[in-house]
Amino acid sequence: MSLPLPEGRDGKYLWVANHASKCGWGNAMQEVFLNAYLAYRDGRAIPLTALIRGPIVGGSFPADDHRTPRAVTPEYFHEVCPNRTVISSFEVNDALDNPSAEILIQAWSKRMAPHRCVEVDMSPPEVFDEHLFADARRLLDIWPHFSQSPIVQSFSWSTLVELAFDNNREVFSPTSPSEPPLSSVPVSEGLARYTPIPGLLVLHIRRGDFKGHCYDVLARRSKGYTGFNSFPALPDRWELSDEISEGDKRALYTRHCFPDIDTIVERVEEIRHIATGRDLSQVYIMTNGSPSWVCKLKDALKKRHDWANIASSRDLMLNPEQEYVSQAVDMLIAQRGQVFVGNGVRLSSCHSPA
Repeated sequence: MSLPLPEGRDGKYLWVANHASKCGWGNAMQEVFLNAYLAYRDGRAIPLTALIRGPIVGGSFPADDHRTPRAVTPEYFHEVCPNRTVISSFEVNDALDNPSAEILIQAWSKRMAPHRCVEVDMSPPEVFDEHLFADARRLLDIWPHFSQSPIVQSFSWSTLVELAFDNNREVFSPTSPSEPPLSSVPVSEGLARYTPIPGLLVLHIRRGDFKGHCYDVLARRSKGYTGFNSFPALPDRWELSDEISEGDKRALYTRHCFPDIDTIVERVEEIRHIATGRDLSQVYIMTNGSPSWVCKLKDALKKRHDWANIASSRDLMLNPEQEYVSQAVDMLIAQRGQVFVGNGVRLSSCHSPA
């Protein structure tokens, strides 16, 4: 409470009470990033730690940033902000017509400016909702500044996640004796910390109930790649003509959203024959698929190429604590891949590449 500005009793704070819940991992993770970025842009702390490290969850901002307080816990927020201004996200967002992410940031910064302590009301919609994350035309204008902000540049995974990565390193990509465990390396900015592992191909393949979601929700709504999967520089494109037949549409969604084993193997073979994939030697499969299905996929991959190693999420050895952060462990492995093949309609695939 007695810390000097920009922290302590005189600092500026934001609590987003209506944050996403009961939704997919990717939806929630993207919202955490943008809520933290909104707080950073307005010089505020946000109450948000087992998953991640960095300014989002209370880590220090760069030494030259003297205006932004570190993130705090909800308990600290309620202590330091007994009198706070409650703002309805409907009040701010509804006044805008399908705003871009940057316009939303500006509108919220203007609305919060006069107040030291702000709480976003519990009622929907979220400040940044699923429709924004799905629409590249609205989302990507934020990227140039967002990607260079400490929210992204100083991001890293938690010690718990990194230790699980180290404990399973021999499972998915055997190391050389000279390579130190990641969790023993002093904390550095994420892009320098999480360098690619040569030869590692990572595949993100969703199973379970996702088949129904692909056809009954995404195809029916003609949804394509999500916002952060739609950068012009990415090699894959989503092309969905208004004139497409139902049969062709289903085939397109099968390939991009719920590929079968033959389609996955063919895609891997395509990648092996392009310049960036010619020296790939190991495969890691991020998946919630059944162990029997994963075994069939491994066998199919081995029949087409003599891989040095193939492993999956189902092969990881995690202790009870690490089980709760297993998706983050998967994403760290994906971030370290030399080549990452994601599911363009899935938000989780947005977070994995470095």
